[in-house]
Amino acid sequence: MIQFGCAIPGGSLMPEGVAEVPTAPDVQICEKCRAVLHAGFDFTECGGGMLACLDAAQRENLMRENARESLRLLAVNSLFPGHYRLADPSCDKEEYLEYAVRLLDTMRELGAKYAVLGSGSARSIQGDRYSADEGLQTLSAFITELGREADARGITVVIEPLRRAETNIFVTVPESGDYVRKLNQPGVKLLCDAFHMAEEGTDVSCVAEYADLLRHCHIAEAPLRTRPGSPDSGDLSYNRRFAEGLMKAGYNGGVSVECGFSNFSEDIRLAHAYLHDIFY
Repeated sequence: MIQFGCAIPGGSLMPEGVAEVPTAPDVQICEKCRAVLHAGFDFTECGGGMLACLDAAQRENLMRENARESLRLLAVNSLFPGHYRLADPSCDKEEYLEYAVRLLDTMRELGAKYAVLGSGSARSIQGDRYSADEGLQTLSAFITELGREADARGITVVIEPLRRAETNIFVTVPESGDYVRKLNQPGVKLLCDAFHMAEEGTDVSCVAEYADLLRHCHIAEAPLRTRPGSPDSGDLSYNRRFAEGLMKAGYNGGVSVECGFSNFSEDIRLAHAYLHDIFY
């Protein structure tokens, strides 16, 4: 059975018109995950940067809150900072892997199952510094090691195809799915994001071809990356067809709302209702 979740944004939940006071990341995560679950979602998702910036006391508090009442964190996205260069042969991959291992350890303690490899800037191939083949080989070696570390912790890395405006590698579902299939690593699978698929003009029928690799999904409306069902959508039929394709393919994983929010509390309520409409 498909479950619905929401990828929580950074920033505060302060009411409009109230002076914003910086909120500790552990408090932000707890508040927003609780709000998502209260809105009826089955699980939550957060950004890797939110977890990576926790100090020892904040990390301990987050673990304590999760133990008191589960945040139901299923996935963590945006694993790597934009200044990382995962495909650059000259960069220190040990530093990157150490960062990833710390993040994976935190995910394991929180019960998260999927590490989403979006991070478009970090994974992009900088063609002026090395050849495309060198970049892909370097990136593949890192992904393989990342997948092994994740698999050892009961976590799966899912490669997220991103629109061409954000990266130059793993842009479409077929490109990414073929890569995952060739890599053939148990700890590395595939994510489908309806927003990026729509932006790239990808036919939703491709989800059936890669259903055996698919472990997680994201959904939003193109072209503005607004909540599913938003009237500013360029094509409201796209996500409906995406949902139909997933169900027809027998997909039974999670679908996270990953979008911008104009009114967080109201938007997550409307998004939840819309997902129930198009999936059931």
